[in-house]
Amino acid sequence: MTLIHVWFGGRFSPPTADHIRTVSVMIHELQRRHEGAVVHVYFVPISKRHGKASVSERCVSEYDRLEMLRLEIAALEQLGLPRAHFHLSMTDMDAPVALKTIDSVQRLVAKYGIFSSAREREHLYIALEQCSMQELLGGEWYMGKELLHIYKFIVFPSDPNVATDVGRRRSLLAEFEESAKQPVDILILPALGAGVDSKVARRLARTQDWRRLSRVLIPSVLEYIHAHKVYRGDFCEGRIKSATRKRNR
Repeated sequence: MTLIHVWFGGRFSPPTADHIRTVSVMIHELQRRHEGAVVHVYFVPISKRHGKASVSERCVSEYDRLEMLRLEIAALEQLGLPRAHFHLSMTDMDAPVALKTIDSVQRLVAKYGIFSSAREREHLYIALEQCSMQELLGGEWYMGKELLHIYKFIVFPSDPNVATDVGRRRSLLAEFEESAKQPVDILILPALGAGVDSKVARRLARTQDWRRLSRVLIPSVLEYIHAHKVYRGDFCEGRIKSATRKRNR
């Protein structure tokens, strides 16, 4: 039996319907590539200790982020995708310091015993957006060459035109392989939906645009945000206004 493990890191603030579509397509494409494989997807929420969070992200509690992600994973499980399993991994959030990607992946491998069984064929993929893959190939990531040498990659294109055009996906793959300057295993995913990101969802939640937000989020996450005033409230609004004043000075 072939086991496929996918490290899927991010802030998931909030997790959107596009995350559902991305994972569904990811599993389909992996099982086409590795016939009969069992796929384990590990959602790895990034800790607030990681310094790239926006103000609107920092004013939301870790608890709320995790609860929304649990709802998203429950929705994925209800889809009944064959030979697919989903995990919420705290390897990043439980770390005493902010982790680089290679450290986060290695902690995941150690925690779940990946590659520990000689009886199974196992592969570990790192799921990245197109822009992150380009940064990695451009030498901007810590120990990027080691990542490229050890692991496989799944890339979901930022441009929906690339996602739906086989020829353009092949062209993008050729570009990646040329940039890598070393053998690298990259699977580029096809069509992934509308491409609405979490930043848009946060803005819609702050403005309480529930009609448009209902097109971006699954019902359980939308209900959670509404009931718990996530991305709203006096504390969150105060942080955002303060940051805006500082930018305008």
